[in-house]
Amino acid sequence: MSKLTYYIVQLAPDKYAGRNGPTRRVGDAQFIDGLPEARHLFKVACKFAGSDTPNRFPRIIKTTVESKTIATRG
Repeated sequence: MSKLTYYIVQLAPDKYAGRNGPTRRVGDAQFIDGLPEARHLFKVACKFAGSDTPNRFPRIIKTTVESKTIATRG
């Protein structure tokens, strides 16, 4: 069993950002592999946040993906 951790930056309630830039759906954002890269994107997003952006945005979302291999008996 393996466990991988990825990150996505949420810019606004309906905007997400990953490696491929801003998107409208969280599923369309490409995962960021490391926390330093996600923090850099977060800092850039903070500079461009407008006065109409809610206080809780931008934020970093941690995503964990687990995979399990099922061995067949034969």
